Amino acid sequence: MKKIIAVFLTVLMIASLCAFHASADTKVVYVDGAPGQTNKGTGTKSDPFSKLSLAIKAIADDGGEIVLLGDVDLVNEYEDDITGKNDTSFTFHLVNPHHSKFITIRSDDSLSENAKIYFSAHRNNTSWSMGGPTIFKNVTIAFQAGPDGVSYAYKRFYANGYTLIMDVGATQDAAGATYFYPGISPADLPGEDSEEEARVVKSNDIVFKDGEWGYLFGAVADTSDGELVYNYYVVGDAFIQGYAAPGPMNLVAAKTANLYVDTTRGIATIHGAHKIGGGDVNVYILSGEVGDINAKSLSNKQETNGDSFNVYVTGGDITGTANGDAAETFAETSFNLASGKTISGSASGFTKEGVAPAISYELPSEEDPVEDDTQGGDNTQGGDNTQGGDNTQGGDNTQGGGSSVKTGDEVVIFAVAAVLAAVAAGFVVSKARR
Repeated sequence: MKKIIAVFLTVLMIASLCAFHASADTKVVYVDGAPGQTNKGTGTKSDPFSKLSLAIKAIADDGGEIVLLGDVDLVNEYEDDITGKNDTSFTFHLVNPHHSKFITIRSDDSLSENAKIYFSAHRNNTSWSMGGPTIFKNVTIAFQAGPDGVSYAYKRFYANGYTLIMDVGATQDAAGATYFYPGISPADLPGEDSEEEARVVKSNDIVFKDGEWGYLFGAVADTSDGELVYNYYVVGDAFIQGYAAPGPMNLVAAKTANLYVDTTRGIATIHGAHKIGGGDVNVYILSGEVGDINAKSLSNKQETNGDSFNVYVTGGDITGTANGDAAETFAETSFNLASGKTISGSASGFTKEGVAPAISYELPSEEDPVEDDTQGGDNTQGGDNTQGGDNTQGGDNTQGGGSSVKTGDEVVIFAVAAVLAAVAAGFVVSKARR
């Protein structure tokens, strides 16, 4: 019996030590980027970075967490004396430093409410391109009035070919609206005179698990020769209060755009696209309420016809009108209800009607992507955008750049492991003496 107990306690000790090791590998840096911050910081909690870009660079090799100690203004990412700082006609485009492993941006647990990430109030258009797989958690994407007292409405996120997850507690504020784009950002394509090769992006996932968001758009730039497949997932408690228009646009020859609606809330309106550029668009409704669905591109704008627009309904409801009359936008439209399923709204104008099969999907993995150096150019993704694979960090685990490693939880875990080890040893010795 004493052997069994000793083995059990030893297993507990080893498990605790493994937990300690795994936690210790998670790099955590801190940011306090309130407007006017000039100190760049070192990333510790007592001396936080003033810029998100500095924090991303500090943990880019190994991934980890960026903890916001307070609000962050993206204007801090630029030099204080940049030309046109208060010129509202100036477009503000921020590109995150490259990182191949997941980085989570979240509020510090000690805050009574979400830290806010302010898009520049000094610019009419503010765009933010991801530099790698990114998760936002317990943060508010915010916009405040500029020097002229006007709150401009554009807060653009470009997933840039990387997995982008708006996780639990993430949301936007009431001012302005957020716009999301898969694929690659036009600003991240090599210039005409550049010898750099475009980074090939063949898949892209954007996930909303919580919060209220503005608009979902299609890819605006494509480097995949028509092989780009991208997925929007509106799940959990997420709500799209504007509209979703997922079809590829601007002559992007993307292959497929998929929109999965499986939420306790829903989407106000779904359009086939904003400016359709081709490809197939599939809408899968499993739960939640969708208002109206219109297969036509928004305001009848299109560059060329898309191939098909297809709606599949197995759960939830369409409370308004589903209109498939979009001959000038898509060559074919279809509306498919699961057997026995009804909607409280109506559907008409589709070129085909059918029975929706059972719908299943898998959210993108939050494990670090597999490294792959086959992508060309300086802006290489460091992965083939497939998820999974081994999650080994590789290289030394030093922080560099003055960044910090989370220590509180690890100390507790180490102490528990030490106590378990001592108890196990004492128990076995005591039993042996008996």
